[in-house]
Amino acid sequence: LRPCSIYLDEYKECTSVRGRFHQRYTEGDVKECFHWKQDHANCKLYEKNKDLKALASIIKHEEDMRAERLKRANENNVWEYRTEPPSLWDFPIPAHLTQTFVLDKNIPAESKSNCLIS
Repeated sequence: LRPCSIYLDEYKECTSVRGRFHQRYTEGDVKECFHWKQDHANCKLYEKNKDLKALASIIKHEEDMRAERLKRANENNVWEYRTEPPSLWDFPIPAHLTQTFVLDKNIPAESKSNCLIS
């Protein structure tokens, strides 16, 4: 469960001019934003009264959004999903970078200074 202020922020972003422009540009139409306001009200209700029905409503909406996002990601044919990591994913760090890192770590904190006026 996210903080209640997040649901209100999502509602404000969804209904803002910028949000509406983005929705029209990316999806061709504006989205319904009422669910964010409803989630905010349910979150406040849960915080105040520990209303489990309100909590279930929020969780259901979060699960629906996640399912929709994953559905869109899986339907996307632009990206090719990996079945295994790249062959050199754990390739050793080059010696010159390792040496620089070790030297930086060995300098005492007192001698490190960000002051430009010395």
